[in-house]
Amino acid sequence: MSLCFVVGSQRDILGRPYLRVLHSIEYLTYDLEAKCVDVWGDFIVENVSRIKVPLRGLHRGNVEFISQTQDWLRDERWTSVLFMLAAQQLGLTNEANSDAITLHEPGHPARALVLLTGGIDSWGPPRPNPKEYCFFTGWQSPLIEPGQCVLFRIAGRLEYATYHRLMPHPRSRRPISIAGGVPLLREITDDLGGADSGSLAEYTKAFREFCEEYLCTPEYYHAFFERRGDHPLETRVGSFDIIEGCVNREVDGRMINWYWSDSDFNIYAQANGPVLEIRTR
Repeated sequence: MSLCFVVGSQRDILGRPYLRVLHSIEYLTYDLEAKCVDVWGDFIVENVSRIKVPLRGLHRGNVEFISQTQDWLRDERWTSVLFMLAAQQLGLTNEANSDAITLHEPGHPARALVLLTGGIDSWGPPRPNPKEYCFFTGWQSPLIEPGQCVLFRIAGRLEYATYHRLMPHPRSRRPISIAGGVPLLREITDDLGGADSGSLAEYTKAFREFCEEYLCTPEYYHAFFERRGDHPLETRVGSFDIIEGCVNREVDGRMINWYWSDSDFNIYAQANGPVLEIRTR
């Protein structure tokens, strides 16, 4: 199973993306007892074009995503963890008693991040019944103004058929894997290639158009993950580009793991191995 966001934007006539995705940050809470995975994503994005454009993304499986940007500063579930563990590496600061978020990017002057509030739109084939599986869910952010550097958050839950399709069966002893970029795109391609579905053509067309016209690689990819309750997780890194942020760090009774990469998990340490494996203890 691979859980990661794939993102991109429209391109100019020379093939250059209008958006620069500085950080893609995924937060995963595994609830093995309730058979669901909470999936949140933060995206720090700069519009380097002269037109308004949205960030477009997809996630494997059937997931209903909603915007959570409005509550980003007040959130105590993941924003507080981000500032506690990773703010320095991301170059983020937030002054006390202030809503100002500042991005300190090497080689650039400090910039104020704009919280990109508003709802999200969907793209691609319509989502089926929430209890059914589909190859991927496409989402799109509000428009980003030229020159703006924004922060945008979405949240959803993997459950029902999507959970059972993407999570290994407990008796299989297979690890949970996290991958993104090229490895994840290959998994979706294989999924589509081996499918027997009346809507296969729609998904194949939408996926091909996304890869050809929108896909881009974030400059940094971060994965935060935990298991519900105080259960620790055992991780095994499978890629040389992965940097260990923390392993089972206790934060308010939660066991938080954080790994990050500067190449969107595109490099495999083994020919057929996953990039990052998680095992329950």
